[in-house]
Amino acid sequence: MIQAAPSVQSGDLAKTAPAGLLASLARQKASGLLELTRGTVKARIFFQDGLVRYAQSNVRSENAGGREVDEGKLKAATFDRAVAFAKQAGIALHEALVQTRAMTPQDVTAALKRQTIEVATGFVGWTEGTFSFVAAEAAKLNRLPDVRVSAVHLALTGAKRAFTPSVARTLLRGHEALQLERTAELERELFTIRNLWNGEQTIALLNGKYSVSDIVGKLREDDLGLLAAIVVTGLGEAAAAHPAATTNPTTATVPGSAPHAAYRATPNDDAACTFTEPESQARAVVFAERDRQKNLDHYQVLGVAHGAQTAEIKSAYFALARRFHSDAYSGLSLGSATRVLTEVFQRIGEAHGTLADAAKRKEYDVYVDRKARGLPTDVGAILKAESVFQRGTALLRTGKANEAEAAFREALALNSAEADFHAQLAVALLRGRRAVDEARSHLDRALELDPKNVIALAELKRLAGAGAAENSTRG
Repeated sequence: MIQAAPSVQSGDLAKTAPAGLLASLARQKASGLLELTRGTVKARIFFQDGLVRYAQSNVRSENAGGREVDEGKLKAATFDRAVAFAKQAGIALHEALVQTRAMTPQDVTAALKRQTIEVATGFVGWTEGTFSFVAAEAAKLNRLPDVRVSAVHLALTGAKRAFTPSVARTLLRGHEALQLERTAELERELFTIRNLWNGEQTIALLNGKYSVSDIVGKLREDDLGLLAAIVVTGLGEAAAAHPAATTNPTTATVPGSAPHAAYRATPNDDAACTFTEPESQARAVVFAERDRQKNLDHYQVLGVAHGAQTAEIKSAYFALARRFHSDAYSGLSLGSATRVLTEVFQRIGEAHGTLADAAKRKEYDVYVDRKARGLPTDVGAILKAESVFQRGTALLRTGKANEAEAAFREALALNSAEADFHAQLAVALLRGRRAVDEARSHLDRALELDPKNVIALAELKRLAGAGAAENSTRG
């Protein structure tokens, strides 16, 4: 069995999934150097506070300058002069590329980020070799290039390239009995996952009810790579790790229906921090988005109309997610805004997750509509009340007025703001126990809620006619 998300600091890559290494070090918020060796190939990945700060290898085509030569963007002679200058001056190659004017500083920065991504994602596919991690203080890494990228993002990107169906089946071997459910970390990575895979079916099956073996049987071959990535990175966890939920399903609320509880920095949170101008601007953007989202519904968070099509919703989501994913702020120190950025991104993902799912969206639309009208918004109770009401209506049609009365009372106990519930209870009372006074009070209440309620108006007219006929007979 391949070890998933290990915490060990050295070992054999034949027994440890490289993607799991990246995710584990991210989870530990590790700082230090991860060294990897496979034959003559060596890779070095530097971590700072759980992010990949920089990566390099001894493969020329993966490194800044060498790749540009292979692509014809840089002359080999110019590159060789920079290499010679780096050795002579005792400086890093990327510095020599700038000092010899082989590449501009902006081009070198872009090349170093691409180098870091290529090295870190490339080793995810390794199935042999060794690794070791040596911790270091974050401050000691400051002399290195800083192109910080999410380690989990790199693990997933590498998995997309390397985890063919056959590789995925090998990685999943030994995990078949594991019943998986989503972690909060997986929810944060949904943007990355959706960009890489069409993974909606896989994600939906991570509900704690199915084993890995069951899920494999329900997926297409092309989806197995995502499942393997979720297992080896620890983004899916055993359902037994958490006690079963005790929430009553009839009183569950729609995600996002509660007021948005955003983290707010206290004056002392950033007291010891000094921020550059770009960092200050980035923090202002994050806090402004946090404040914008407060008390908005899902549609308003994404900036789409209530009648928006699924394609519009997805487009709005991806635009916002690209803007507020942590990768968009790599290399920047945000202080307390880092936590706020996570919450902002989760809120965007929550809005998309609800509106992109037809069933969830239907429930959410009920919530939004009722909230706007000042009516009860407990969607679970509302839906159960509607079901009970329909049962009562069926009973009333078959002449079982007393049983229908009980059903309508149950529906009203769950949701007392529906005019039809009151009107039909009045009908049941009149046909069954002939409780005229109580029936009349419910008809009056129905008209308070809906002055044009057809049932209530008809029953009151009938009662008035019956009363007039009785008075005439007496006269």
